[in-house]
Amino acid sequence: MVELESSSSESSSPANAANTSTSSSDAGVASPPKRLRTRGTKSVLSPDLVGALDRTGVSSRQALRIVAATASSLGHDPQELVLNPESFRQARAKYRSTLAKDIKETFSPLTPLTVHWDGKILPQDDGTHAKRLAILVTGEGVEKLLGVPELHSGTGDVAATAVFEALEDWGVQERFATEIYVLRWFKSTVPSYAPANDLGFAKDIVQYHDESIRKACFTTLSRHFWYLSEDLIGLSLFDSRLPVSDKQAIVQAILYDEGAEEPAKRINLPSSQVPAATLPSFATKNSLRLFEALDIKTDFLSTNPRKWQEEESYVEACRRIEGLRVVNDTAKRGVALIQSFNLRLTKDEEQRQFLLQVVEAHRHQQPGTSKASLPRPSRPQ
Repeated sequence: MVELESSSSESSSPANAANTSTSSSDAGVASPPKRLRTRGTKSVLSPDLVGALDRTGVSSRQALRIVAATASSLGHDPQELVLNPESFRQARAKYRSTLAKDIKETFSPLTPLTVHWDGKILPQDDGTHAKRLAILVTGEGVEKLLGVPELHSGTGDVAATAVFEALEDWGVQERFATEIYVLRWFKSTVPSYAPANDLGFAKDIVQYHDESIRKACFTTLSRHFWYLSEDLIGLSLFDSRLPVSDKQAIVQAILYDEGAEEPAKRINLPSSQVPAATLPSFATKNSLRLFEALDIKTDFLSTNPRKWQEEESYVEACRRIEGLRVVNDTAKRGVALIQSFNLRLTKDEEQRQFLLQVVEAHRHQQPGTSKASLPRPSRPQ
C-alpha cells in the first residue's frame, strides 16, 4: 500500500522522501516512465505539393492540419514528420523561389509573341489601394504570365515602361511582335477573320434604320478599326471565307501600292465611305510589315491563291496566324489571378510574384481534377 505524503515539514524532509520512495519501490509500484517528445525529421513538402497548396490558397496552418490528417490516414506516424507552421512557411517560400526562377530560366519561346496587358485597382496589405498591371505573352502554343507589377501612377507612360521592363526581364523583347489592349471583338476569336468581320459589321451598322442608334454604334465601332489598318489587313489573306478574287486583289495591292510613310494604327473611315469600302482597298506595301513582324515567309504570294494550301510557306504562316490572340481574355485571366491571390498567403512582394508563377504553372500542368490528370509518383532513383 502506498501512503500519501503529508504536508507537514517532517514528511517533506529528504529522509522521509527517500523512505517513501523506498517504500513504494518495495511495494512493487514502479513510477511511470517519462515519455520523451521526439522531433519529426521527415519533410513532406515537395514542388508538386507546394504548387497544389498555393493554387488552392491553403495557409501554412491549414496545410499542416491537412497533411497531418492525410499522413495518418495513409498509415504514417505524424510524429515522424516535420509539422509546424513556421517550417511549412519557410519551405513553401523556398520552393516558390526555386520554382519561379526555374520557370523563367526555361522559358525560351521560338515563335513571335503577342503581349497583352490589363490593369486593375486592388487593395494593398496596408489597407490602401494601388493599380496592378497583368502582363502576359502569347504565341503559337504559348501563353505565359510575365508578372503583375504595382504601378505608382496610372499613366500610359508608366504602363508602357512596366510592359517593356517585363519583356526585358524575361528576355523576350526581341520576340515581341504585336500588342493587344482591351480590343473589342464582335463575332469571332479567329485572327484571320478580324478584318472581314469589322468591315462587315460596319456595313451592317450604316444601314441600320434608327439614325440615333446608327450614329452611336458607328462612333463606338470606329474606335476599333485596328484590323483594317495597313499593318493588319494582311490577316485577311488567311481567311478561308474570303473569295479568291479578293485575295488576289489584296496581293496586288501589297506588291504594288505605295502606302503612307507612317501608317495609322487605326484607320479613319467615315461612315459615308463604308458602303463602297472593300478589304483590298486598305492594303498597301506597308501590309508586308505584318509578315516581317511574325517572321512569315512570303513565297506563297507569287502563286495563285487556289494553290496556297499546297505551299509549305502558307501552311506554316496559317499556323503562326492561328497562334495570335486578338481578344483580351488572356490579360483578363491574369487580372483574375492577381485578384484571387493579391492578399493571400504572403505579404512579401517578391514572394507574391513567385506565387503567381507557381499557381499558373500548376494550372497548366494539372488543368483538371480527374484521376488521369493527377501527377504520377516519381520512381526512386
